[in-house]
Amino acid sequence: MAYANPEDKRAYNRAYRAANRDRRAEYSRQWYAANRERARETGRQWREANPERIKENGRRWREANRERHNEKSRRYAAANPERVVESQRRSRDSLEGREARRRHEARRRARKLRATYIEHVDPLVVLELYDGVCGICGEDVDPFDYHVDHIVPLSKGGFHSLTNSQPAHPSCNLRKGSKSAPEVPAVK
Repeated sequence: MAYANPEDKRAYNRAYRAANRDRRAEYSRQWYAANRERARETGRQWREANPERIKENGRRWREANRERHNEKSRRYAAANPERVVESQRRSRDSLEGREARRRHEARRRARKLRATYIEHVDPLVVLELYDGVCGICGEDVDPFDYHVDHIVPLSKGGFHSLTNSQPAHPSCNLRKGSKSAPEVPAVK
């Protein structure tokens, strides 16, 4: 039967699926039982090819079902305390975990100081923008031991942004504190 109107075809298909839901479900169960390995392999290949979609779908589900997700997480944590502690330790000790904690703390400090503009500031990008030179004293900084300094301090209305950030030696940054650059005394 040919349909001139695509909407009529969609309506027919919806009605057919609703009327035959049990029959279709039984057919799906039978097919899966007969082709279990094929279905698993197809699913594995799809998951490997679409990790971003899986992550995005999970994020959307958690947003839409926040209470269910929180309750599920609480039940898991109560049933598996050792696994939760081990997972937290691995996350905390990994490079990604340390960087994530560092970013979180920087944003948290900016919010506490009521910064009017907060953006993601990647320390490596700041170091690269300044060619590895301390923004306070002008000397080269150690790429494994440096601070990201706010040129205009957050406490004085500065933004937490790339344009208001510079690399600094830890000693220079701690000496500067919450002062603007002209207020910082020169090192003798």
